[in-house]
Amino acid sequence: MNITRDDLKRLRVPIAVAIVLLALGAACLIAGGYHLDEATMARDATRLSRVAAQERVLRVAEEEREIRDDLVYYEQMRQRGIVGEQSRLDWIESISRIKMTGSSSRSGTTSRLKNRSTTRARSAGAADFVVSR
Repeated sequence: MNITRDDLKRLRVPIAVAIVLLALGAACLIAGGYHLDEATMARDATRLSRVAAQERVLRVAEEEREIRDDLVYYEQMRQRGIVGEQSRLDWIESISRIKMTGSSSRSGTTSRLKNRSTTRARSAGAADFVVSR
């Protein structure tokens, strides 16, 4: 079958339409691929944020459990009087008294130690022994 010029003139419009439709189809494929990539990236980002949110929820649940466990011990300490109203001024006064009494007793101890006499005794080996009297 031979195609003549007359046939080509009649096929000109359908061939042009076919070329336009092929180009449009290729453009649709390219745009679809682009949108698929964007949707995949959005899905991955959403998945990461969901995982992060789940981890935060688990951490909060764990902290809540720890607080509940510690609350039992806190309540026991509060009942024993270990925890409660704090009288820091009393603490400071107590520390000051301890320092005052501790420094005077310490100075007496050091003076007694200074008055002691020490005697060196020679040994047969290379070490020296010190004897306090």
